[in-house]
Amino acid sequence: MNKIKKLFLYTWYDCHHITRAQKIRNSPIFVIGCGHSGTSIMQRIVGAHSKIFPVIGESGCAISKCESVFRKAVRNFEKQAAIARCLRWTEKTPKHLHSIEFISSVMPSAKFVAMIRDARDVCNSIKKRYDDIEIGIKRWVRDNTILLNKIDRAFCKTR
Repeated sequence: MNKIKKLFLYTWYDCHHITRAQKIRNSPIFVIGCGHSGTSIMQRIVGAHSKIFPVIGESGCAISKCESVFRKAVRNFEKQAAIARCLRWTEKTPKHLHSIEFISSVMPSAKFVAMIRDARDVCNSIKKRYDDIEIGIKRWVRDNTILLNKIDRAFCKTR
């Protein structure tokens, strides 16, 4: 690594707290949940912090569960966060609720914000987009059942 890059890294991560900064940098925040549950707004709120870089759009980087694709996306997000002088990044793809185990296995320090919104609001929002309330009902039930089962299993492991 050249001297300029080393100097940038040491001044950026603050030599006295490099291990703490490194831990934070390796703890991205994934906003997940049923679509139309407020994931976009939550990512904007989390990404409004001066040290958190919000990834634009839905990357879907973990949907295929291909480790090389996921790691390439992560390196890109880390690079964007460093350029923006942020210690960590947040990404929002609601469908990543199906990939929690995969993400956690590749990035054990990853954090998740799981959005669960009242079914009536979600279904009405989906109905406006697809003109079919049944699509919204089925999606809300499926996604939240999966999410709650995963949350339940995660808490059972820690007890």
